[in-house]
Amino acid sequence: MSQDLADIVTERLILRPPVPEDAYVFNRELAKFEISSNLARVPHPYRLMSVEDWWHFNWDRKFPAEGIWRVICRRDDANRSCIGNFAIQPDIRPGAESLWSAGYWMAEEAWGQGYMTEALAGGLTFVRETWDPEKIVAGAFTDNPASRRVLEKNGFVMTHETTEWSEARQTKVPHWNFELVR
Repeated sequence: MSQDLADIVTERLILRPPVPEDAYVFNRELAKFEISSNLARVPHPYRLMSVEDWWHFNWDRKFPAEGIWRVICRRDDANRSCIGNFAIQPDIRPGAESLWSAGYWMAEEAWGQGYMTEALAGGLTFVRETWDPEKIVAGAFTDNPASRRVLEKNGFVMTHETTEWSEARQTKVPHWNFELVR
């Protein structure tokens, strides 16, 4: 993604670029229906990949030149172990070229501690200072109010409700759509 691979440091977190060893956490956490069901494009059961396959699929595939993808780590963790991840990048869907989008997930062990709100705030600050996009969109399934709160605490405003396909659930699910305008 971004050519700038510097860490982003917040009060309690380090937001660092992914490394191949993060595949183990991604595989473990995304295999949980409680996580994959809150993400639009992650299937359930999640297909476990080798570290090498995961790295090539996620890092080496064609990403936009702008935007960031970061792994979330606690600052007090000397190992800098992954507890979640987020991406904020230009939206690559046809017809959405002027939009940026944000997406994220957090390991169950870290739920309810404000880490995702803090991580997204750090990422948004970095993106605004680096690229200053006019609009960033994000969403949450309506049965995931915690994700809605993360977005609202970061200044996103709900614009409308739709139904979106959930790969894990194999059905369309009611979905809140949000935007953050400069």
